[in-house]
Amino acid sequence: MTKKRYFIPLSSLNLNGVFASESVSPHSFYEKRMFGMPYNTLTDDNGLLIQSKNSLVLFSDYFEFSPSSGCPIFIGIYEDDLDPTFLVKDKETNIAYYFKSIYLRKGNFFVLFPNEDEKYLFIAMATPSTEVKTLNKYNVKYAFGNNKETDILYSLPKQTTLKKYSNFHILNLTLDSNAIFFDKAFNHIKGFIYGFLCGSLGQKTDDEIDLERTFQELHNLITGIKGKIEITQSFSLNDYDEFKNELSKSNSLFKLVFLNQENFGYDNIMVRLEELVKLQEKRFAELSRQKRYIEGLDKEEVKTIQKQIDELERQLYSIPGKKQELCERKKYLEENRPKRPKANSPEKAERERVDTEIEEIKSKISDLKPEKDNLEQKIKDSRRDLQKFATLGRTEFDNSVEEQYFRIAGYITDLFFWVSQNLSENKKGTSYPQIDNVKFDLLKLTNHWQNPSNNYLDFIVSFSSSSIDNLNDFDLSLYKICTNILLSHSKTDENNLIAKATDLAIYLLDNFTKSELSKTENGLNIIRNLNNLIDYRSSRTNDYNFPDNQILIAFICTIFKPNSIDEFTNLIQSNKVSCLDIAYSFWATFNGFANLPKNLTDIVLENENEELLTYIDNYLFDNYLKNKNCHVSQGYTQNSQVRFTF
Repeated sequence: MTKKRYFIPLSSLNLNGVFASESVSPHSFYEKRMFGMPYNTLTDDNGLLIQSKNSLVLFSDYFEFSPSSGCPIFIGIYEDDLDPTFLVKDKETNIAYYFKSIYLRKGNFFVLFPNEDEKYLFIAMATPSTEVKTLNKYNVKYAFGNNKETDILYSLPKQTTLKKYSNFHILNLTLDSNAIFFDKAFNHIKGFIYGFLCGSLGQKTDDEIDLERTFQELHNLITGIKGKIEITQSFSLNDYDEFKNELSKSNSLFKLVFLNQENFGYDNIMVRLEELVKLQEKRFAELSRQKRYIEGLDKEEVKTIQKQIDELERQLYSIPGKKQELCERKKYLEENRPKRPKANSPEKAERERVDTEIEEIKSKISDLKPEKDNLEQKIKDSRRDLQKFATLGRTEFDNSVEEQYFRIAGYITDLFFWVSQNLSENKKGTSYPQIDNVKFDLLKLTNHWQNPSNNYLDFIVSFSSSSIDNLNDFDLSLYKICTNILLSHSKTDENNLIAKATDLAIYLLDNFTKSELSKTENGLNIIRNLNNLIDYRSSRTNDYNFPDNQILIAFICTIFKPNSIDEFTNLIQSNKVSCLDIAYSFWATFNGFANLPKNLTDIVLENENEELLTYIDNYLFDNYLKNKNCHVSQGYTQNSQVRFTF
């Protein structure tokens, strides 16, 4: 028997968000819960409704429509996978309304594109996107030609004509906002699960951690050496000794981590380093020659020459004005001199005086040209003198030196990416921790987000896994407190994250102080460190040292670097955080699953371990999405008001 299918019309511009969050929601949900695609297209280009704000409108078949932007697509959903509590059917039109988000997993949905070109355009655009992290999970490949392996992406069957839909009724139903905050709570719990598993699979040996840390140190050293030489304008062969030692250490660690693996990155760096040293020797030899050539000249002489140039240019610029002034005087005299007066008359004498002045003016105008040429030559000579100073510190080797620095930095980056990728590859197929006994009270967290409270709340029902069980009692309790705080104060678009970090530190201090943990020696150290952190963030002190406790370091790194997984990773590496499962569970809890980037989740979603992916989905759906406790008040008549509660 064929399962009943529904079709949800969307713009292709929203499909990235669907695969980022693994869900599709009513339009009004996106803005309030602060993740997903808030610009979900509601109308076609004719302004006709194709979706409602309060519900997902489910059509019994696909139809012709043109969204106002993007191309038309349909998400196909099976009725058996919908919660009947939130489903309202209109028997006359065969249209249904779903007042809840639809959570996606393999087997319960598919996507229809208008044609093959649009389908492969989506794959081509989505594959490099950092937010669209689940493509490989659904077997969506960046594939053309004969390899068209797309389990859930299809093109609409070719038809001569496609019917247009009829207008549908808008149900006057009031939705309880509980459903929206249910999404938010689930998103952050799902973030914890993925962060915990990503960190667990990404756990590294001490040698692997030290190897990755050497690449950051190599970058810092080569940048520091370059800056030091430029500032001091001095060079010694010993300048690169520390870099060479770190490079040798990194190479030794590489051989320990990757046995019998050849990688020529280190050889390339050494070749470039040797070339760099030779170029520096030639460059500084040229600088010494320049210094001897202009010995005796100093900054005061530079200022004197520049002043001379400025004065000469001022005189040069005044010449056109002088010429204009003389020409105007000459013209005035010519226009006003007496006309052919009688001999020995006063007019005759005045005319002769005027003629004499005119001739003098002509001579002065004629003299301005050599004066101008003379000034221009003096300026040219002065600029040549000044150029002696301008060339100091510049040589023909400068560009080559810069190129060697650039190439060395590039090889270090290439090595880092190679190591990171291959460490991840080595984790594929490895065992993963069981998380069946890690459970959260989703309904309690939902209610908290619907009615936020500053009181400390415990959302953990059970907290047991192979790696969690290895924690001592103190660290386990601290892990729970930090997790609860991040769940109840998770990241939203409205957060001022700089202030948020200080607020979370204060909140942790307040609640930690009230716990039994604060009475222990470890607890007193935690309190001292948090007080010092708050003083540092408030500019009451200039020094802050990260704590010794791994749980607290991971929490602090999360609130310091919540926006970039790369910056967060660098911070935990520099502080030698070894419990990556805890560290990444904090970061992912704070950000929520929908906002996690591929470079965090790839170790799970690109693992090619179908058993692991199925295990995660079963855990999430069985524990949080079956909604055994959901109920809805009776009555689905038009113009009625229905409140959905959990």
